[in-house]
Amino acid sequence: FQCEHNIFTEGIASSPLLLIDDIKKKNTEKFLRKFTNELYKKHYRKVVVKPKKPDELSKLMDEVYFFIFHLGVEGKCAEELSEVVVELVGNASEHTDSECLIDIDVTDLYKKRDSNDLFLGINIAVINFSEKLFGDLVKRRILETNSQVIERYSLVYTAYQNHSASFDSHYTENDFFNIASFQHKISGDPEKTITGGTGLTKLISSLEKRSDAHECYLITGDRALLFYNEYLEYNSDRLIGFNKENDFVNVRPSDRVVAPSCIYMPGTAYNLNFVMVKEK
Repeated sequence: FQCEHNIFTEGIASSPLLLIDDIKKKNTEKFLRKFTNELYKKHYRKVVVKPKKPDELSKLMDEVYFFIFHLGVEGKCAEELSEVVVELVGNASEHTDSECLIDIDVTDLYKKRDSNDLFLGINIAVINFSEKLFGDLVKRRILETNSQVIERYSLVYTAYQNHSASFDSHYTENDFFNIASFQHKISGDPEKTITGGTGLTKLISSLEKRSDAHECYLITGDRALLFYNEYLEYNSDRLIGFNKENDFVNVRPSDRVVAPSCIYMPGTAYNLNFVMVKEK
């Protein structure tokens, strides 16, 4: 595997995956050690097990914050980035009961022809492997239980009925339930009548707005959901449409935000890339 060197891919050069590019497998033990926990130059990597104590996620957020801030990322931005990482880890442990891999790299400095500023890339991957795909629990709750009688879930059920007529090879049923899983106070857990929040998409939208360039998406199963800040606003009903109309119930999402994935991801993988001006 080779890729073009740029601000989005620079971190691959310090990935422990490079240790297993060896026919004799002499680096296997070193790879296994570094796969689960490594801090190497500007590369941070950790496998996080399901938190057992309430303060474990807070400690993780501090750790990520100081790693990013120390490398020249502006304070408010570093704070939002660490919040995003911790929210994704929390979601993985709550929804899939699986371990979660965090991989973050902060690049060297880059210059642009039309600017005197210095730029750096913050590239984040948060991955959990699971038999449960991202939208599975909400899909099961909407289609197989009576939860649609509850107000928020009735809106999702109505949206499903409206959207199902427009499912096709580009916009699938799984895409719908991936998007439904981002709705405020919607959960796949039948024990919870009201849950969820707007934090993650607000944070991603805020980071994209302050970045010079960005590329953010999730992959789950064979589908991808792409994040664009112009489609990440909630309407008065606290619903997010992923479309220019900002209408989740009646309008299918923009064709830009849903796509097939060229690999099958057993679980959920987030890829969040931001190009930021270096803190002066």
